[in-house]
Amino acid sequence: MRLQAHGRSPVLRRKPQRGLTGFAMGWLAASPLGCALVLSGCSLVTTMWGPPPGFASPPDRPLSRTGLLDLRGVFHCHSHHSHDSDGTIEEIAAACESVGMDFLVMSDHPSPESVSGGTRGTVGDTLFIVGAEIRTPGGTLLAFPLVRPLGEHATVQGYLEEIHRVGALAFVGHAERFTAWEQDGLDGVEIHNLHAAAVRSAGVWVAIKAVFAPLETLFTSLVDLDPEVLERWDEGQNRGLLTAVGGHDAHANLRVLGSLGWVIGNYEEVFRVMSTHVLATGRDEAAIIDALRQGRTYVVFDLWRDGSGFAFWAEDGEDVREMGSVVSSGATLRVQSPVPAEIFLLRNGEVVASTSGEELRFEDPEPGVYRVEVQLDDDPWIVSSAIRVGDR
Repeated sequence: MRLQAHGRSPVLRRKPQRGLTGFAMGWLAASPLGCALVLSGCSLVTTMWGPPPGFASPPDRPLSRTGLLDLRGVFHCHSHHSHDSDGTIEEIAAACESVGMDFLVMSDHPSPESVSGGTRGTVGDTLFIVGAEIRTPGGTLLAFPLVRPLGEHATVQGYLEEIHRVGALAFVGHAERFTAWEQDGLDGVEIHNLHAAAVRSAGVWVAIKAVFAPLETLFTSLVDLDPEVLERWDEGQNRGLLTAVGGHDAHANLRVLGSLGWVIGNYEEVFRVMSTHVLATGRDEAAIIDALRQGRTYVVFDLWRDGSGFAFWAEDGEDVREMGSVVSSGATLRVQSPVPAEIFLLRNGEVVASTSGEELRFEDPEPGVYRVEVQLDDDPWIVSSAIRVGDR
């Protein structure tokens, strides 16, 4: 297919959405008209249930080019072990089963109950991995897997050293607020956080969507990628590849009618919006953690459709290398989309080739860090982890 060269990332070229002020939001909630709208809104009887469109059940999911399992998972989930959630493990496991998640990384605020006593192993059809959301002087770190809480440290580097000392990974959480990108030892980045997206989109329009529209329409407001986060991620990968994951930041605690209930964004609804795929040698914790450590991931906005079967790899003669690899400039970069879409290949954050269809092939790449973005109908759908061409 014909390839086209572009300038910046398609995400970076998009105009950010605007929300209205907190005053307008408060007026809507507090005014008699606002209360009437809430009580009469048709969204009260709408929801999002079940697996994403085009979902492939585990036995039918395609293997990667190197025969690895393509597993779907949830990152950054809170339960009753966090001060800001009442969710139960049973609710979370049922939601995972409903939308077809293979694994889930818990990220409760750390305590002996959430870490040492956290639920780990298979619950129903989903593997639970225990982690924690750690507040550091430079911002949030997601640390996993953990078997005990971490100690207190005065520096980000102190946290990173202990995380690695106990055999865990350290991922940047809430990247929009993270300030310690220069630190050595970061393993990955939460390239999209649904809670942060809700804050960016906050305003009267979100409230109106919540009241009048099906929840699927509301959640479309939360899939716009933050261009500043992508820029920081791209810049950070000049120091070393950073594995991409999507952060659900699920709490199931937004009760529109207070004690009367009506939760917007229960676990099942939030899990249906997005998933992180890992290419793993097995369905056990060690295999999934190894895939994350090696950078074999891609993030899918399942709101549009399941992305299982996406592939980004390098071919160097007979050698086939997955995402997270370092390859020579003589390699060929290949991309496969599950369905026809707009495919963009980026080098150091700049689009170097694109095509409409299911395949992209790029010969003799210059040294740099390459990743992929895929769009469906101009909406972000898939974002891949990277392949480095040339030595670090």
